[in-house]
Amino acid sequence: MTDKAKKSIDSEFEFDDLEIVPLILPDDFDTPRDLDERIIREMAELSKELDEKNKQHAERKAHTIRFFIRTVATAAVLALIVFAFPLRNYVVSASDDVKSWINDISSEKNTKIQNTKSEYNSDKTFENLYIVSDKDFKGGIAHGDTLCIIPNNGEKDSVPIIDKYRLVTNTGEEKGRDYFHVSITDSNRIIISVTNKVQRHAHLEVRITYEDGSVYENEWDLITSRPLIRFNPHYIKGYVGESFVPKYYVVVLDEHDNLKTVNYLKGTNRILWSTTDETIATVDEKGTITGLSSGYATIHADIGYGNVGILSIKIAEKNN
Repeated sequence: MTDKAKKSIDSEFEFDDLEIVPLILPDDFDTPRDLDERIIREMAELSKELDEKNKQHAERKAHTIRFFIRTVATAAVLALIVFAFPLRNYVVSASDDVKSWINDISSEKNTKIQNTKSEYNSDKTFENLYIVSDKDFKGGIAHGDTLCIIPNNGEKDSVPIIDKYRLVTNTGEEKGRDYFHVSITDSNRIIISVTNKVQRHAHLEVRITYEDGSVYENEWDLITSRPLIRFNPHYIKGYVGESFVPKYYVVVLDEHDNLKTVNYLKGTNRILWSTTDETIATVDEKGTITGLSSGYATIHADIGYGNVGILSIKIAEKNN
């Protein structure tokens, strides 16, 4: 038998690329024994090779499907995490460890008002956190707000704290303590937050003992509800060409009409100012009124939820 006849069968070439022609042999044709054995052996090897290739193809397909499933599952989990826990910046709640955050603002010991965006609550109108001196805090909180109270204008910020005590109790007939959340940080700050859209009042006692033996004690009657603008007086007179800021307070009332000031909102973008006649007087985003011509106008201070403070003004020519 020639070398060409002894050539093994290439499964991919012989069966995929060439046309197969059937071999017709006479009925009395008898192949040699060694040829029969060779044919059987090579057919077995060919079958084994084809089975192996089919197996590899199936494994590659299964691997591709598993990789695709894992990729889709990972993307879905990441999307769920981002949706459920969005990235936050300077978010403060009573349960958070605010020590690292408070170090960033410790240099602002005497800052009375600072408006920083907070995602602590889902109320889009009241989403702010404010830094307030304990001398300026009168116990009033607009519902949904979080306050950072600075004891003694930050004079003890560098002294370690050895004991912290705070107690919130109910006052009056309605429960209020469950709506106020109070914590004292290791960086000498009192964090007070309140549940959104509630009208409650309670009493807060705070005591901080420092390593040098000194003690800070304070207490406030807490009131929370939607804020209101109160002008005092409700009617004022101005002059053409002059600018002035009216005297007003931001207050909250509880269910018994008890009043507390929340003046930390003054001067912030929480108040939307407008005038009924811009030819008579204009008002900017901080509440500064400028007289343009003689006449009467009304200034509106809108703090949301339909709470609009109204100030009547008269603009006159200034006498020589």
